Formats: sequence, structure tokens, C-alpha cells
Amino acid sequence: MKKLNYHEYLAFLLLFAAYADQSLDKEEIIKILEYNTKDEYIQMKQLILTMNDQQRIDLILEYQKIFLLTNEKIDSALQEIEAVFLSDHKYHPIEKFYYSFLNKFFHRN
Repeated sequence: MKKLNYHEYLAFLLLFAAYADQSLDKEEIIKILEYNTKDEYIQMKQLILTMNDQQRIDLILEYQKIFLLTNEKIDSALQEIEAVFLSDHKYHPIEKFYYSFLNKFFHRN
């Protein structure tokens, strides 16, 4: 796997969030494309679909150590994740769980 840049990592992270409820809605895609290019979106969607949940989490946590080093960067990423969750005007319990999980892991350092 090639090394990800920040925008690819963000696209991957947002796709991980979008798939929390096991579906990818049109509104979520539109929201992700507000933060990323179409190419970044397509590449990261292809990557995420080849991975199981543990591999996805491992990648997120590995790159967090590179790209989310400050509380400001973490909070910005969490706001973008929450925006994806709310883009379909529903905040499912599983999405709340994913948000809480990521928030705790990102702020644990």
C-alpha cells in the first residue's frame, strides 16, 4: 500500500465514518466531497473496501500519529466526521458509538 497524504487519510477517515451504519448514502458522499477531491474519494473508497474492520482501525490509528498531532487537528477531524454523520439528517446509535470511539482514541495521547 502506498503512503497516504493528509487528504487521502481524511477521505479514508470520513469513509470509515460513513460506513458505520453499513451503508454509504448520497448525502454522505456529497459531504465527503466537500473536503476531498473526487480522485481522493475514489482511491480511498477502493482501499477501504479491500480491508476488514481491524485493518481499517489500524490504518486510522497509525496515521493519526502522523496527521492528528494537536487537539486542534483532532477536533477538526472529529467535526468533519460528525458532519458526515449528520449529512443524512439522522444520527444513528452506531454513528454515535463510532464518534465516541474515535474521540477517545484520538484524545488518549
